[in-house]
Amino acid sequence: MLRVFIIILLFPVLAHAQIGGSRAFDFLRMVPSARMNALGGANISAVDHDPLWSAANPAASNPLSHSMLSFSWANYLSDIRYGQFWYNHTQPKWASFHGGVQFANYGEFQRTDILNSNSGTFSAGAARMSMGASRAFDKLRVGGTFHYLTANLDGWKSSAFVADFGASWQDTTRLLGIAAVMKNFGAALQYADAMDEVSLPFELQVGISKRLEHLPLRFSLTGIHLNRFMGLLYRDENAPPQFDLSGQEIPVKNRTADRIARHFVFGAELSLSKHVYLRAGYNHLRRQDLKTINHGGTAGFGFGGGLHISWFTFDYGFGRYHAAASFHQFSLAMSLQGPYRKIMK
Repeated sequence: MLRVFIIILLFPVLAHAQIGGSRAFDFLRMVPSARMNALGGANISAVDHDPLWSAANPAASNPLSHSMLSFSWANYLSDIRYGQFWYNHTQPKWASFHGGVQFANYGEFQRTDILNSNSGTFSAGAARMSMGASRAFDKLRVGGTFHYLTANLDGWKSSAFVADFGASWQDTTRLLGIAAVMKNFGAALQYADAMDEVSLPFELQVGISKRLEHLPLRFSLTGIHLNRFMGLLYRDENAPPQFDLSGQEIPVKNRTADRIARHFVFGAELSLSKHVYLRAGYNHLRRQDLKTINHGGTAGFGFGGGLHISWFTFDYGFGRYHAAASFHQFSLAMSLQGPYRKIMK
C-alpha cells in the first residue's frame, strides 16, 4: 500500500501546470481555518476531528470528523472579509463526505472615469461551492473535492469548475502522517473578457507531520508551490538599485537556500490538555516577500490556540504579514451528534 501512496505522491509532479502570468480566482489561496493560520498558513498532513482540514486536503475527511459542522471567519487585509461553512459526514462502509461554501467580500470601491469624476461606488466578491469524498484503503486514504467558482466585479461575472485531489498515509503506531494534494486543477467556464486566457492558481503541496511519543507535541513541514520549484523568486534585471538608511547600496543576493526555503511552511502544535491547544508556525515565503528592507519583525510568523468545550471547538489564528498588517481568523466547530443524542433521549 505504501508503494501506491508513493505513486500518487509523485504523479502531480508530472502534471501540467501553468506557471507564468497572473491568476484568476486567487481567493482560493486564502487560509481556510484559524488553526491552519496559526500553523503558518499551510498544513495538509494531519488527519483528525477538524472538519476544515478537508477543505485543504480532500483525503483529510474521516470518521473522526463525522457530523461536524464548522464556520470560519477572517478579518483579512484592508476591507477584505471572508469565511466559510463546512460539514463532514461519514457513511460506514462507503466513504467520508464533505462540502461547504466559501465566500469573500472585497468591499466597496469608488467608480471614477478618466477625468476623475466620481459616479458612485461598486462592490466585488467571490464564492466557492464544494462537494467531495474520501475513502480509506488500510493506512492510505484518497479523496477528491469538486468546486464551482463564481466571482463578480461591478457587473462583470466569472465562473469556473476546479478540483482538488489528495492522498494521506497515516501510521498511528509511529505517530506519522504524510500527504500530497493537487489543488485547483480545472478550467474557467466564463471570464470577464472571453478573449483572455485564464490561468487558475494550480498548486502542488506535500506535507509530513510527526507527533512525539512521550510529549503531546506535533511538528509539521509542508511543501508549497512545488509545481513552481525554484520559480517563486522574481528579480527584475532592469530594477534600479536600492539603498539603506545610511545611503549604502543594498547588494542583490541570489541564495539557493533562500529559494528552497520559500517552498516550506513549518508548524508546531502543543496539547496542554484534552481541551487546550497552543500553535505556532513560520512561512518563509511570506516573510521574504512582505518584510521591509531594514526591519523584518514577525512577518511570516503565525500564532494561535484552540479551546474544546463539550460539543464545541473554538480556534483562533494570528498571522503577521508585515509591519502594517496582521491577519486575525476565528473558527468554530460543532458536533451535531451531541445535541441529537440529547434530544433523542
